[in-house]
Amino acid sequence: MYKKQSQESDQREKARRRFEFREVRLERNKQERSDLLEAKMIALKEKMAKDKIQKEKIEAAMSRVNASKVDNEAK
Repeated sequence: MYKKQSQESDQREKARRRFEFREVRLERNKQERSDLLEAKMIALKEKMAKDKIQKEKIEAAMSRVNASKVDNEAK
C-alpha cells in the first residue's frame, strides 16, 4: 500500500513540475514575443520618420526645380 501511495505521490510531483515548467515557458515566450514586437514597432516608426524626412526633401527639391522652370520661362 505504501509503495502505491509513493508511486502516486511521485507521479503527482512529476506532473506538478511539468505543469510549472510549462507555465514558466509559456510566460517566457509571451514576454519574448512582446519584446520582439515592441522592437519591431520602434524600428518601423524610425523607418517611417526617415521616409517622411526623405519625402519632404524630395518635395522641396521638386518645388525648387518647378520654381526655377517658371523663372526661366518668364525670362
